[in-house]
Amino acid sequence: NGQAHSKSRRILSTILNGNRLIYLDNIASYISSFEKSVLKNGIAFDILYDFAYPLYRSVSEKLLIQDNLPLSTLDIVRDVTLLFSTFTPLKHRIELNRRLTASLAERGDEIMDHLAVNVLGVRPLTGGLALSLHDVFSRHHGVPMREMTWPEIFTGSSLLYVDRIALQPVTIGIETFAPGDRVRCMIQSADWSERERQTFLFGAGTHLCPGRSMAGLIWQMTVECFSRQDLLAEVGELQFLPTSEPFHTPVTCHVSLRHQAAGTALPRSN
Repeated sequence: NGQAHSKSRRILSTILNGNRLIYLDNIASYISSFEKSVLKNGIAFDILYDFAYPLYRSVSEKLLIQDNLPLSTLDIVRDVTLLFSTFTPLKHRIELNRRLTASLAERGDEIMDHLAVNVLGVRPLTGGLALSLHDVFSRHHGVPMREMTWPEIFTGSSLLYVDRIALQPVTIGIETFAPGDRVRCMIQSADWSERERQTFLFGAGTHLCPGRSMAGLIWQMTVECFSRQDLLAEVGELQFLPTSEPFHTPVTCHVSLRHQAAGTALPRSN
């Protein structure tokens, strides 16, 4: 809250901006490799686990090496949100807490800034990237990627909500909250219009996502790659991990690629 929150955001922004060129160079390299090895006729892959996650990891590994941090830090980053989840078995939370405590003891509080930057990316970025690609492909059944209409930014977020705790009496609309009350702030909702979802895609005000600019650049680079392809994309049904709240994390996000034979249409998946 207040100055502490502002200071934290400045530190995160400094880390992101200071590593901007490393991010972009490595993302470009990864996407180029992915295009050459995967985007081919007859290939099927999972958008989240075979594209988005490896993209994120390829960049994060290089940044950890640059900052002289162990690669095991990525495993903590991936799992840290599970520490606060009521769905996570107690023994797993105890083990995660032990690993986090050991990292703090070894590296000091400064590791928390690097953990925070990476946590901001591992689920919101990869989830949003995968869900948005799946959404674009779903809307363009039977249309080659090069002819699809590509949005300027993600079509949705994998972060459904964030919880805030009131520090003083506050009234929002017709609801009044007392100090200590937990308030659930929706980021995305199936009941909203597409315009409303876009409006709150990266949060708002003092909680606007500090990685918004970087996410936009990653999306643009991804679109440039996929929109070059003369391939049809047949998507499978999305299945979500029920224990991933507040994130809407796909457990399967499949797509199959193929050329369209003359005079034929790509069959729809059930």
